[in-house]
Amino acid sequence: MKPETKLLLRWGGFIAFLVVLIVMSWNVVSSNASRYRTTAEFRNMALTNITIPYGETETMHFEARVADDEAEQAAGFANIGAEIIKQSVILVVYNRDVQVKFSTENVEAPLDLMFIDVEGTILKVYQAEAHSTETFPPENESFSFRYVLEAPVGYFDAINASSTRVVVSLEAFLQQQVDQEL
Repeated sequence: MKPETKLLLRWGGFIAFLVVLIVMSWNVVSSNASRYRTTAEFRNMALTNITIPYGETETMHFEARVADDEAEQAAGFANIGAEIIKQSVILVVYNRDVQVKFSTENVEAPLDLMFIDVEGTILKVYQAEAHSTETFPPENESFSFRYVLEAPVGYFDAINASSTRVVVSLEAFLQQQVDQEL
C-alpha cells in the first residue's frame, strides 16, 4: 500500500472519529438545553408571594409566577423544560369563577394541580402525570374555581396530609393587582 493511501486512511478514521464525537456532544448539549427551556409566556409572567397555612402551626411560603392573561393561562407549563418545572410554581388567575379543564399533554414533568375558590379555600389537589391526555378536574367532576396553583409533583403533599381547612393567602398578589390599577 502506498504511503499516501495509509496516511489518507489514518486521517479518514480520525475525521470519522471527530464527526462522531461532535454529533454525540451536540446531542448532550441539546438534551440539556431542552431540560431548561422556557417560553415567552412563561418569561412574561409576573412574580408574587404565596402563603399557605396548614396543620396546627405549619405555613408554606413560596414565590409563584402569575398567569393572568389568556396566553399565559393557556401556556402554563406547556413546553417548559423539566428542570425549570422542578423549580417553579405558577398561579393561574381568572377574573371570575370558571369550570375549565387542565391537561398535561405538553408538559415535560408531573405536576400537582391545586384548585382554589375565590376566598382562597383549597377545593381539590390532583397529581397529573407528564404527557397525559387526562384532564383535571376529571370529566366526572365539575366545580367552579378562581385560581389554580401548578407545581412540581409532590409539592403540596404536606398540605394534602393536613386534616385542617386550608386557605391560601393571595394578599401579595391582590395588592399587586390594586397597585397596577392605580
